[in-house]
Amino acid sequence: MKKIIILIFLLFSTSIFSNNLSIKIQHWVLSNKTQVFFVRRTEIPMLDAELIFSAGSSHDGNQYGLGTLTNAMIGEGANNLSTEQIAKNFENVGAQFRVFANRDMAGVLLRTTTRENYLNTALENFSTVISTPAFPVDVINRVKEQLLSAIKSQAQDPSQIASNAFYKTIYQNNFYAHNPIGNNESIVALTQNDLISFYKKYYVGANADLILVGDITEAQAKIISKKIAGNLPEGKIIPALSFAEHDKTSDINKINFPSTQSTLMIGQVGITRENPDYYALMVGNAIFGGLQSSVLYDEVREKRGLVYTVTSAFDPLQYRGPFMIYLQTKSSTVDTANDLIKKLLKKFIDEGPTAEQLNIAKQSMIHGFPLSLSSNSAILAVVSNIAFYHRPLNYLDMYEKNIDAVTSEQIKKAFQKNIDVDKLTTVVVGKNN
Repeated sequence: MKKIIILIFLLFSTSIFSNNLSIKIQHWVLSNKTQVFFVRRTEIPMLDAELIFSAGSSHDGNQYGLGTLTNAMIGEGANNLSTEQIAKNFENVGAQFRVFANRDMAGVLLRTTTRENYLNTALENFSTVISTPAFPVDVINRVKEQLLSAIKSQAQDPSQIASNAFYKTIYQNNFYAHNPIGNNESIVALTQNDLISFYKKYYVGANADLILVGDITEAQAKIISKKIAGNLPEGKIIPALSFAEHDKTSDINKINFPSTQSTLMIGQVGITRENPDYYALMVGNAIFGGLQSSVLYDEVREKRGLVYTVTSAFDPLQYRGPFMIYLQTKSSTVDTANDLIKKLLKKFIDEGPTAEQLNIAKQSMIHGFPLSLSSNSAILAVVSNIAFYHRPLNYLDMYEKNIDAVTSEQIKKAFQKNIDVDKLTTVVVGKNN
C-alpha cells in the first residue's frame, strides 16, 4: 500500500515539476582571483550572498578548532566597530548575517533587501566585517568559552558522541578525524596570533568563492561582488592536503553512556564528488537507506520494529567523505539490528536493487529536486556546493539526465567497488557497552 501511495504521488508530481529548472549560473573572476557565481532571481526584492573559503577544520593541523574559532570571530569586531555596533548596523537595515564552519569550508553569509539605501549599507558593513576583522583578545576569550560549552554539550549527546568516535575511527590520524570545534585542551591553547595567522593565510581572494542569488542584474552583481570581496588580498592558492589512505579494517568501538537506547553508526571512508560512480551511489543509497521507502526503513523499522530511526548516506567531501548508516535502537536489540543491517547491505551489494526500487528512487529524486531549489537560500546552498566542489556549471541542467541514466547493474557494481561489508566500522553508544 505504501508503494502504491508513493507511485501515485510521483505520477502526480510529474505534472507539477515537468518543466526544466530555469536556473542559470553566471561565473566570473575578480582581479584578486575570487571566483564569483551569480544566479538572478526576481521573485522577491532580496539578495543572498555567501563568501566561502577552503578554511575548515581539515586545515587545523594539530591546533584543533583553529578554523572554527577563526571563523567565529568574523563579525566580532572590525576596524573600530565592536560586536554590538556591527550587529546594530545590520539590524538597522533589516539584514541578516551569520558565519559557519565545517570540515571542508568556512563561510560568511548575508541576506538583505535590494532597496538601494539598505543594500548599500548592508554591503558596506559586510565587506568591513570580512576584510578587517579585529580579533580582540577579550572577545576571543568569550568565544572560546562558547566553544568549550559546546564541547561539554556534545559530551552529553549520544548522537554527537557516536559521530565524533566514528570519524576518529575511520580516519585515524587523517585531517577529518578530529572534531571541527576542537577539544578542551586545543581551544584553551589557541592564541590571538594563531587566529590572525590563519585568517591571513586562508581568507584571501585566491581561496574564495562568492555566491550571489537574488533580485539584481548581472551588471549590479559585478559591482556588488567587488564591494564584498574586492578588498581581500589575492594571497596564494592553498595546496592540496595529503590524504593518507589506511587499510580497511573491521572495527567495533563500544562507548558506555547512561541512556535507555543505543545509538549506532556503521560505515567506512567513502567517496568524493569526482568519483565516476557518484550518481550510481547516490541513487543506490536512496534505495538502500536514504528514502522512507528504503530497504533499511522497510526491513528494519517497519517489518521488525527494531529501531526508532535508521538512515544511510554518502557524504562526499573535498577529499573522501564517509559512507555511514545511523540508527537508534533498544540496548537489548543492538546486536540483532546491527547483524540485520549488515546482512541487508551484503544482499544489496550482491544483488543490487530491483527495477521497481530503482524506478521509485529515480522518480523521488528527480521530482523532489525542484523542491530543494524552492527559495533563494536553498539555491544559494546548492550553488555554493557547485562552486566549492568544482562541479560543472550545468550541474542543475544535467541532474535529471544523470539520475535517470543510472541502471541497477551500475548500482550493484558501484557498491561492490566502493563498499566492503566485511570491513565496516561500528560505533555503539549506549548503556552497558
